[in-house]
Amino acid sequence: MNEGDEPAGGVIRTHRLNPPLKVTDTSERTAVRGDVVRSEYGTVEPGQKVRGYLQDAIPADLSGTVQIAGRVTWAAQGRPVPLRPDGPAFPVE
Repeated sequence: MNEGDEPAGGVIRTHRLNPPLKVTDTSERTAVRGDVVRSEYGTVEPGQKVRGYLQDAIPADLSGTVQIAGRVTWAAQGRPVPLRPDGPAFPVE
């Protein structure tokens, strides 16, 4: 949720999966490459909340823990941000 008074532009949510798992489904505007799940939301207005999801296939023989580390980044008002700095979007595998 954008709790500020100004729009947040170039909003990107990035998750890293450890160990890397097969992602079987995601919300719209989301792409998967290896252990990285990236969602691009564009501009989020003040008071606006955005949500997304991801679904993984966890092998039955997996031992230990699964960790999902995430972060959200955005641009200061008036500063352009490339939404795909690492190339074109990639499909869910």
